[in-house]
Amino acid sequence: MTRRAPCGASGGGGQRGVVLMATALTLIVGIAVDLTGQIHAKQHAGEVAAQAARLAGQQLNTDQYQAGEGRLEVGARQARATAVDFIERSGMTGTLTFTSPTSLQVTTRAPYTPLFLSLVGVGQVHVTGQATISTIRVLEGTPR
Repeated sequence: MTRRAPCGASGGGGQRGVVLMATALTLIVGIAVDLTGQIHAKQHAGEVAAQAARLAGQQLNTDQYQAGEGRLEVGARQARATAVDFIERSGMTGTLTFTSPTSLQVTTRAPYTPLFLSLVGVGQVHVTGQATISTIRVLEGTPR
């Protein structure tokens, strides 16, 4: 006749396995949550950059156009002030760079603090967003 050991008398190997599995599962869920949060923060930084670029591109220097020169340029000082103001009101930092008199690029930077991984020492990371626009004249759907 074979006798079985009473439940729980096997040395605790099963309990250690459960604890190990729970720890691993918590770590996996934590990484997934934090990576998703970081991706969302990066998307938001890109959206803010796109909106800031759109606003900056609308700051046109119409003096040259109205003076008969026919050129349409973005007003640098107004564009930069408008873009930076929008970026800062969104809680980020950023820059505006002119690539030509009618084209500009906006780069935003935002902090992201992981929720779960910060408990194991992973600190704040920075995400960036970027948008480039060109201002063109269009008449009846045709660029001029």
